[in-house]
Amino acid sequence: RIRTPRIDALAAEGVRMVHAYSAAPVCAPPRCALMTGLHAGHCTVDHNDQPNLPIGLADPTIAEVLGHAGYRTALIGKWGLGGETEEGEPFGTFSMPAEMGFSHVLAVVDQARAQDHYPERLLAGESWRAIPGNAGGASVTYDEDLFVEDALAFVAQAAREDRPFFLYFASTLPHRTFDPPAV
Repeated sequence: RIRTPRIDALAAEGVRMVHAYSAAPVCAPPRCALMTGLHAGHCTVDHNDQPNLPIGLADPTIAEVLGHAGYRTALIGKWGLGGETEEGEPFGTFSMPAEMGFSHVLAVVDQARAQDHYPERLLAGESWRAIPGNAGGASVTYDEDLFVEDALAFVAQAAREDRPFFLYFASTLPHRTFDPPAV
């Protein structure tokens, strides 16, 4: 019913996965399973929690493996595998995306904060990037717009470099409120 020529082209030229298994009915355990390749029963993250449970230090991630093989790696969107304290600081830098093999990061770190689509800041690489339009609780800059723009730029850069890439794009849209900006 809806024409999707670009998605159809990606499916024709790439890998299609038409059957899937989720490691759990909540988001953190499947995210850990996807990142580590471990069965849910062996993942260090086996349930959603606050603060977020981190991936185990000894668990290699797909980003680390692909990075060692020459891929550019990116996490854009929601991390949720190592969260923040109430003061907004990471409770363990070892669990941050850059420490888990991602060379490019633009993300909401904590899964609870991913429910606000107008964050005051995002993790960019290894430091925080303020989103001025959202300061003080304002709702000006929509996170998903920033994520899509960043993902497109990442893919374009990988194409210019003619280098393989792994992009883990974890949209925040499934979370709680659906409040996109007015068009």
